[in-house]
Amino acid sequence: MNITFKLDASVEEGVKKLLLFLLEKKKIGGAVVLQKMDGHGAASYSLITDAGALADVSPLLPLMPVNAASVLSRLTLKEPFSEPIAAVIRPCELRAFIELVKRGQGNREQFILISSVCGGVYPLQAALTNGGIEEKLPNYWKAAGEAEIVPDLRPTCRACEQFIPMGADMTVATMGREDLGETCTIFLQTDRAVELIRDAAGEMSAGELSEGKAGKKRAPEERLESDLIQRHRGARKDQKKKLSREMKLDAYGLDGMIEMFGKCIGCHGCRAVCPICYSELCVFE
Repeated sequence: MNITFKLDASVEEGVKKLLLFLLEKKKIGGAVVLQKMDGHGAASYSLITDAGALADVSPLLPLMPVNAASVLSRLTLKEPFSEPIAAVIRPCELRAFIELVKRGQGNREQFILISSVCGGVYPLQAALTNGGIEEKLPNYWKAAGEAEIVPDLRPTCRACEQFIPMGADMTVATMGREDLGETCTIFLQTDRAVELIRDAAGEMSAGELSEGKAGKKRAPEERLESDLIQRHRGARKDQKKKLSREMKLDAYGLDGMIEMFGKCIGCHGCRAVCPICYSELCVFE
């Protein structure tokens, strides 16, 4: 499937515009999305059901206060929604949620999953500094457009090779594109997404639906994974090797494992942040 939807708006404003349309037209019952909580950089995943509240959301903010997989799991673990919910999450969060669904800890069918080609996120401490990450965003999006790695992202993000989402209904193109400030391009990857956007393309102003060769409207072939993105993946592989050397993983062995876990104080922090830790009888404890 090679169908894209383009909006005449910056990449983040385009996602907000899409969510607003889907919510106002009752195509969805709500949206799980990052929302700014104050003027000091704090953000949290929120379930937005009021279209007016979308003014405060920042769907693609490069910050991860929690792994959204656990949020989606809790929302659908006990009972399903009466209406579908859109969720804007990162590729790693999407993979974690799919693993939880496999283990009966969530319902995939309840969500319209929207993800993006991920440029990575900043450490949480960055949101607490003067100006938060707002002052970093111009450089962040400039680097994304040029498919470059932002140097002060989390080390694991700089080394992550799985930055293109697998299993999303819609994927927002956010890397290797010079028009991020003017055009929001969304790849539709499931029939459900296409059905939703067909209505949107006819009603949303400045929205254009372009289908591939098999579609009714012929358009130039557009690839999500461009040559620039492939080059970017190579740079991340280099960062992964660098991180491995710094952590001395190649020479870790049993002694290294003992050294690492010998420092454990039993705070259970690792369990708390693990997105797929859910067991009723916790063997960890």
